Amino acid sequence: MFHGIGLIVSFLMALSGLQTHAVPVSTPQVESIPTTPSTTVTAPAVNIPQTVPQVASPEAKIETPKIEVKAPAITPKPAPVQNKCNPNYSGCLKSGAGDYDCAGGSGNGPNYTGKVEVLGYDEFGLDRDNDGWGCDR
Repeated sequence: MFHGIGLIVSFLMALSGLQTHAVPVSTPQVESIPTTPSTTVTAPAVNIPQTVPQVASPEAKIETPKIEVKAPAITPKPAPVQNKCNPNYSGCLKSGAGDYDCAGGSGNGPNYTGKVEVLGYDEFGLDRDNDGWGCDR
């Protein structure tokens, strides 16, 4: 490879009118170590890095990787079902809340009420005397 470059340089110099001179180069001599068949020569261990670390110049632009983070989809919880009032009674005996009994009476609940006006069907049996008022005694 060096011979090819040298020829090109010599050619270019000749074209430009410059003279070239051959420079003698000596080949280094390696000393041989006399050994006998039973002699073992061990060279010291040399730590040669396998890779050369790359160092960025101060002018180099370092791009940081862009990481896209997606938040999990948030599904809103439905509003709690409002217990609507039973349309058969005044006040508000909640629909779907279970049985109602008169407070202070012999019923086992789980819900209790005071005096209420019965406006339609008396599904809880609160108006025992059928006068249109429940728990009036």
